[in-house]
Amino acid sequence: MVDGIREERKRLAPLRKLADEWLDTSDMTVHELREAFLAVSRGRLGQRKPVVTLLSFGFKHGVPADADLVFDVRFLPNPHFVGGLRKEDGTRPPGGALSGRFA
Repeated sequence: MVDGIREERKRLAPLRKLADEWLDTSDMTVHELREAFLAVSRGRLGQRKPVVTLLSFGFKHGVPADADLVFDVRFLPNPHFVGGLRKEDGTRPPGGALSGRFA
């Protein structure tokens, strides 16, 4: 395992030199990670708005190659099978059928 970490660090060294910020998250709790991320995002990066793309995909076809973060939300109720949501198309503004429902 240690050899794998060393190899990963060696391969990522050129990328690390290009980075504006980097964090060693090895010993961070999720709360510390959140605070560290917020601190970085309030700096230079705070001037730009982040871009978030939500993409639905099938695991049987593999995770999209360009995905930075993947969240498995298969445990959430499928709107097709939730009475008041079936006819919704997901394009309505907040205050529609989902307002506060799964928050």
